[in-house]
Amino acid sequence: MGRNLNDVVNSHAESVFLNTNHFAISISYQRGLFSVTMDALVSSTIFDSETTYGVTRTETRDYSFAPARLILIGSVRLPERGDKVVEDGRVYIVTEPAGQPCYQYDDENRSMMRVHTTMVKGT
Repeated sequence: MGRNLNDVVNSHAESVFLNTNHFAISISYQRGLFSVTMDALVSSTIFDSETTYGVTRTETRDYSFAPARLILIGSVRLPERGDKVVEDGRVYIVTEPAGQPCYQYDDENRSMMRVHTTMVKGT
């Protein structure tokens, strides 16, 4: 049986999006004492919030990668709140924004995953 264009694109999503040095960056995904280094696409948002103490600036970053790359403790794992992503010396903690899950799939075939984080330590 033939495959449609959507199937072909999704089956090659990782190589299409991460096989370019122009867009993917190297990150370390950490859970406790375990870590894995992988390439990921990054997107970020910086927003200001007014509080009773003044304005708070928050940076959120999403990292997209193939779920099969998240190998911790000898097998493929799903992201969990509290995991860490280290990018160029900056540490981001995996969070659940506004009560949403800490990750989502970028496509219907689940070939790419987006993990939500917030900076906890800059360089």
